[in-house]
Amino acid sequence: MDNLTKLYQHGTLAMLIEGMLKGTMTMKDLLAHGDTGLGTGEGLHGELVVLDGHPYLAQADGTILEAGPDFVVPYASVHFQKPEVSIKVEMENVRQADLHDRICEFYPYENIFYGITIRGEFRDVNTRIVKKQCPPYPKLVEVAEQQATFHKDHVKGAVVGYFSPELFNGSAVSGNHVHFVADDKSIGGHLLDFELVKGEVMIQPFSTIETHFPLDYKEFMCGKINLHTLADELERSEK
Repeated sequence: MDNLTKLYQHGTLAMLIEGMLKGTMTMKDLLAHGDTGLGTGEGLHGELVVLDGHPYLAQADGTILEAGPDFVVPYASVHFQKPEVSIKVEMENVRQADLHDRICEFYPYENIFYGITIRGEFRDVNTRIVKKQCPPYPKLVEVAEQQATFHKDHVKGAVVGYFSPELFNGSAVSGNHVHFVADDKSIGGHLLDFELVKGEVMIQPFSTIETHFPLDYKEFMCGKINLHTLADELERSEK
């Protein structure tokens, strides 16, 4: 299989929505499938940004560390970033809410997954990080109500994330799902808002998505996903 156009995903966001938060893959195993991506740790321990093969974990106290090989995740998406199969665009003065429309000017596709990596200069960066939970795990929407938020007026850094089609809402969150890490590690986490002052936007399309399921996690194997409330809870928790 061509790793240049494959997105690898361990677990699903629907699992997190239902409180299935046990770590079921090590960082060492995850990084065998990609050098760029995002995710979270066991019990929603931090917001993960994988950049240039380094797994940076933004924690609820505002600190950022590099996760070790034995760190475990319940959910993560990664890919190998390859400029030769990517579209690069220089952009200026783009708010997060306008990012998808700006990307569509160059890449107007709604029914495939693609990776988004932005390196540059940002202002008005706002992130959130949920606090690590202990068993019995609550649902994600309950935890999101207690999130820690962070703000930076001006910072250089990287946005890493994915666009997912509406068709796959639940496996991932439809639309853009993006995390942030500052070059100086002064701020990171799940992005709530930002303005890109200037920078390079890299768009990497995927012809294949490989989803890996934790077959030894009984709560997931036997659990129920409430499809009636899933879309609403994803919207409240992840956007």
